[in-house]
Amino acid sequence: LGTLKLDATNIGITIDRSRAVFALKDVRAYSGVFKGQFVANNRNGLSVGGRMKAEGIEASKALGDLAGYDRLSGTTSVALEFLGSGGSEDAIMRSLSGKGAMTMGRGLISGINLDTLMSSGTDMGGTTVFDNLSASFTMQAGDLQNDDLAMALPNYRADGKGRIGLGARDIDYLITPVALRARS
Repeated sequence: LGTLKLDATNIGITIDRSRAVFALKDVRAYSGVFKGQFVANNRNGLSVGGRMKAEGIEASKALGDLAGYDRLSGTTSVALEFLGSGGSEDAIMRSLSGKGAMTMGRGLISGINLDTLMSSGTDMGGTTVFDNLSASFTMQAGDLQNDDLAMALPNYRADGKGRIGLGARDIDYLITPVALRARS
């Protein structure tokens, strides 16, 4: 489907008076499974919405195909509810509302070593190995708001909060490292 690559798929589609409901019964992709529903409604103007859960998804493969970003690796679980409306992709993105959450166990970020960066202030590249990553978010008027990003590394914790403009395509986000033990 465009840039997305699916494996075994069980989807039911119901169409009634300009409204299509896609029931994602069992969609295998990116080493995991997606379930939920997606609705496209054009009865009184176009709106799209859905409720979806994904379990066991390999982040680097999924983010690589969705956003061209493959530096984050690990097994991820995601829950998402969303609704948007408008006559164009831009209008829909600027109207998005909803909520969601993601969790990831042990994982990697390629191209940066946060442990070295946070301990010495310099980054020579490398890889960040983290123990877990989690975040929840809300969306309103095309802005995604997150106040509880938490990443656990062996010597640090990284907390994050801020806004991601899905419609405006901008970011105002702060990540704060916290040392877990005193070092020289």
